[in-house]
Amino acid sequence: MGCTSRLSPLFVFVASTAAACEPSPTEIDPSRLEALIKNGLTIEQVAVDAVHCPGHILPEEGRTLTCTVVIGGKPYDRIATLLNVHRNEFDFDQRWARGEAISSAKLVSAMTGDVSERIGAPVALDCSEPVRFLDRDRSVRCDLAVAALKTAVVFTFDANLHVTEWHTEPSIVSKAALEAGLTPSVQTKLGPQATLTCDGEPLRLPPSDGIIWCTAHRGEQHNRVRLEGETRNDGSFRIHQWLLYDR
Repeated sequence: MGCTSRLSPLFVFVASTAAACEPSPTEIDPSRLEALIKNGLTIEQVAVDAVHCPGHILPEEGRTLTCTVVIGGKPYDRIATLLNVHRNEFDFDQRWARGEAISSAKLVSAMTGDVSERIGAPVALDCSEPVRFLDRDRSVRCDLAVAALKTAVVFTFDANLHVTEWHTEPSIVSKAALEAGLTPSVQTKLGPQATLTCDGEPLRLPPSDGIIWCTAHRGEQHNRVRLEGETRNDGSFRIHQWLLYDR
């Protein structure tokens, strides 16, 4: 009878199933389990240093064992449960002892383009550890860098470990987005030829005092515009009102 291996199709992983064969096994060969676990994690773009499983494992249905997976020099516990034990064939389910986890490499690869597009500039994501465990809100927090600006991005996952939402903490204020969003309102006061230029860098963190200054232009006329807003609990910055000043 041949050996088969079935791996979870999930983008990131909670558990996977594999099969191993031994000629009339009285014990499971730890090295076979170690190789299967390492192979499965490698497919998920986790660079595994080593896997260590206990010896003298009897091939009994439902038997649970804990293997140590070393990643980046740090140990993680991986729990395996034997299933469908029959003669020289058995399957096993495996999961992280600490709960649901994602592959940082896969997350960065999948989300860098989307985050860059929404922010409007190339970003660099760093989720620090190669494996990240979801918190009670089913979220993972990673570092984000865009040009000289550094902040954090929080990804939230559904039951299938797909990203459902993300936001920066604190938010990133885009000068271009401010100008585009406010220009129609300014034009209602100054006319359709009016344009708007906001002070500061193209991307910035929300101001601590909630004030952002811009300049409205209409021919030779220039008016200062004061934007007043606040940073909300979720880190987003919202404009409450704007005031037009004569110069």
